[in-house]
Amino acid sequence: MPNTIHIAKPAKARKPKANKSTPTTEDIQLRAYHISLERNGAPGNPFDDWMQAERELLALADKPVRNRKVRATTANPKTGKPSTSLDVPKTRLAG
Repeated sequence: MPNTIHIAKPAKARKPKANKSTPTTEDIQLRAYHISLERNGAPGNPFDDWMQAERELLALADKPVRNRKVRATTANPKTGKPSTSLDVPKTRLAG
């Protein structure tokens, strides 16, 4: 019997998995915007809105993904009823 050498195939390079539970800059920006809308025009500090949004999203990220339902709500100024970001009308740019 001849001596045979088996050479293992090189392992496929794996991409590092991104932590999906970490909020993106866009996520934080959107939540900060919703926080400012929730003030109904009252003055506020954008930096504080950003920090609050980041804290909220990081707290949500620590919770198990199972059974998590996230939907930002704001009060509709006309009706006073809660509305979701999907209900917010798009504004038209002048031009």
